[in-house]
Amino acid sequence: MRRLLLGIIGLMALLPFRVAAEQYLILTSQDGTVSKFALADQPVITFSEGQIVVTCGTQTLSTSMEGLKVGFEESATGIRQVEGSDGTVRHVFAFGQAAFEGMKAGDAVTIYTPDGKTVGSTRADSEGRASIDLSGLGHGILILRTPTQNFKIKH
Repeated sequence: MRRLLLGIIGLMALLPFRVAAEQYLILTSQDGTVSKFALADQPVITFSEGQIVVTCGTQTLSTSMEGLKVGFEESATGIRQVEGSDGTVRHVFAFGQAAFEGMKAGDAVTIYTPDGKTVGSTRADSEGRASIDLSGLGHGILILRTPTQNFKIKH
């Protein structure tokens, strides 16, 4: 199992050179829990006492390697920067959360479904940070809108 995972991790290094859609590492645990990591976020994978540990930004996921299925996915609906945006808002989409930095205090983040229905919103705090839990919104395409950028993600 460890050789298989190390081989897959080695192949991950080759993926960024492909001109394609957003790419994800998919881990499916024995109980059916699916964890999805955008390779653009550069998740770090380590092994410890029969556990696989994935660190992505400030978040860490640790799960048993027993019965673990590992795969990759490409999605044409990956995160894209909207033409004309100034690029000042930094974002992370991981572990069922969306986090933003570099916004103005009070700026809104609104979440829409593809048919235009508002399904969530929040505002940036005094430090220009905002976060929103995506885990209760079901699976599918979501559009997250900030004053300077829009993001389309597959959740």
